[in-house]
Amino acid sequence: MDAGKEGKSGKSPKSGRTMKNQAVDDGPTVALTEAGLERCQMLLAACLHRQSELVNRYNDLSQQEKRLEQEKEELDQLMVSLLDLPTAVTQLKQKVVDLQVETEAQTIALGVDLAMPLYEGPDTNYDHSVKGTEDTFESSSEEEWEEEGEEDAKKDKTKMEPETIQVDEELALFKQYDTSLDRAVITVRHGTVERLVSCLYTPYGHDVPNYVETFLLTYRSFISPEQLLESLISAYPVAGGLRISTDKLPTTGEKARGESATVTGTLKLSGDEEGNSPTPDSDTNVTQKRARVSNFLRKWTMNSRSDFLEDDERLKKRYEAWLSSGTFDNKDHKGIAKLLSKALQKAVDGESLGSTVFSEKPPVSIQPKKTNFSLLDIDAKELARQITLVCSRLYNSIQPWECLGQSWNKKDKEKRAPNITGLTRRFNNMSRWISTQIVSEMNLRRRAQVLDFFIRVGEELNELNNFHGITEIISGLQSAAVFRLKKTWELVKKSRHQSLQRLGQFISRESSYKSYREALHDRNPPIIPYIGVYLSDLTFLEDGNKDFTSGDQVNFHKRIMISNVIKEIKTYQQMPYNIEEIESIQRYVDETMTMSLDDNQLYDYSVKCEPRQQS
Repeated sequence: MDAGKEGKSGKSPKSGRTMKNQAVDDGPTVALTEAGLERCQMLLAACLHRQSELVNRYNDLSQQEKRLEQEKEELDQLMVSLLDLPTAVTQLKQKVVDLQVETEAQTIALGVDLAMPLYEGPDTNYDHSVKGTEDTFESSSEEEWEEEGEEDAKKDKTKMEPETIQVDEELALFKQYDTSLDRAVITVRHGTVERLVSCLYTPYGHDVPNYVETFLLTYRSFISPEQLLESLISAYPVAGGLRISTDKLPTTGEKARGESATVTGTLKLSGDEEGNSPTPDSDTNVTQKRARVSNFLRKWTMNSRSDFLEDDERLKKRYEAWLSSGTFDNKDHKGIAKLLSKALQKAVDGESLGSTVFSEKPPVSIQPKKTNFSLLDIDAKELARQITLVCSRLYNSIQPWECLGQSWNKKDKEKRAPNITGLTRRFNNMSRWISTQIVSEMNLRRRAQVLDFFIRVGEELNELNNFHGITEIISGLQSAAVFRLKKTWELVKKSRHQSLQRLGQFISRESSYKSYREALHDRNPPIIPYIGVYLSDLTFLEDGNKDFTSGDQVNFHKRIMISNVIKEIKTYQQMPYNIEEIESIQRYVDETMTMSLDDNQLYDYSVKCEPRQQS
């Protein structure tokens, strides 16, 4: 019975003693734990502080490393530029000499002693004694002065007239008066493919303003990237002179017929196999030519990165193979190879495009208040921003080679002009989407609200300098299906009508888009031009000028005019918009755009909205 009680109570003398000891031991254990925890917290704080110091030190070292890398890169570029310095100095000295000779010749032709006072006019009896002589000039009659003036005017007119300078059978230059510069300017007029390539590293092209830039923008119209690279590899001077390659270029006739790059017509380089100096630039030494070829290759990679990325990077692989070849084993060449390799890698990685750092935060976005929102739940300003972001991405993606040969009108336009085609497709889809949103609303007042909404979007696009977006709005609102909705237009406020009229003036076709061009050039970037105007300009130049001369040479003067249009396109690709992307609004536009009506359906819906009046 006692045993039962002990079992029932759940403790024995031994167990009770144990529980007592445990209770007594718990106190010190808790005390030690609190002290240890405090110690651990102190150690943790010290570690975190030390970690913060190390992180800051690491960041400082990283920044120093980046600065050193940038300085090293600038030094490498400076080294290459210095290689071309002797040529620049020589050219400058020659220009000074030419100017002195020209001044002396003019002085002799006019019979004027520079130490003599200027003649004041026909009615002034001033004694122009020179060097102590007693002779004086007699006053001329007014008739003689008029005759001399007419002769001078004829001479000035002769100087103003364009002049073709035939260098040789393979190259012709063009001299004309530039009113903006108030002087004569020389450009390349026409030449063979081989000679135009050689102008990249000879004085004929090196001294012509903007020749390299024009060549880079238009060269695909007469030579492929692979052929251009092979010709430059062949032209690169190695120890002992020029390296002559058996690689071939297309004849201009084959290029005109659109034949492939397997060709007849070997690249004619200046120089013989013994390494003698080249004839077109016999005064230019090997170092100067090496610098010119290297500088062009660097500009090519930095400005035309897409050339090296297409066709499974075939051009890039060939270029890299050459840079790692024995051509650059010489210590004088290794620095150039390293610089060119670095420029290529930066271009491929996209670093050459640069990243814009905005000084201000983007404007606060205006989110739709509803989760499942409709068109009129979107703020007009925010929709204009999102339209602009999409337009800007497409416009900034356009490559120079897409602007050549009216590639956007060809059967394979998706390959030859993918970004121009994408931008024009988006234009058509947006215009049709705007018309669909209006005619699909059967309620008259809500339909007028939708119409009013898109006019306000157009006003906001104008504030954003998005001329392409404005044209999309105008195109959608002026479609036949929307334009005929008289009752709907009557409900739109007069101020909106006036606003729409002002927007329409921007894209008026009168005088070759004169109002639009003036407005475009008066605005400050960022700007999205209307691509249709550029395509019209390019079409006019393509149709009005032949690709090749009667002598089967490349009409480079045509390429200059085309390059001027491409340069303006590229000008407005430099500055992006500081706008926050709102995915929900862009997704809404894209999804509803897929449900847009075609032209026949649009008109049928329009008739349902406002039936034809019975006559």
